[in-house]
Amino acid sequence: MTLGMRVCACRLELWQDIARLKEQLKKNGVHEKIYHAKILQESEAVLALHQQLQPLRASLESFHGLPADLRLAKQHVSPAPCSAHLRARLCTCMRKRCTWWRSD
Repeated sequence: MTLGMRVCACRLELWQDIARLKEQLKKNGVHEKIYHAKILQESEAVLALHQQLQPLRASLESFHGLPADLRLAKQHVSPAPCSAHLRARLCTCMRKRCTWWRSD
């Protein structure tokens, strides 16, 4: 047997082993969704979602310190009312009626 024939025989054996192992994997229920490449792809998708969630999580954290009572929470979030003197100066400067400072 020549060297070329031995190489061909080894390759044929290798391809047969690969085909047999692939069939065995298929028989055992292995799917493409658990292959390494697919897991890496899913991991990248999860990381992208985490990056999208960071700003949302930061805005949500600002609400954690608010009181449970809705009226108190509105007072906490609304801007503090300004003094009568400041209100008069502001209205004079803007030359219109000022209502932004009132709490409903």
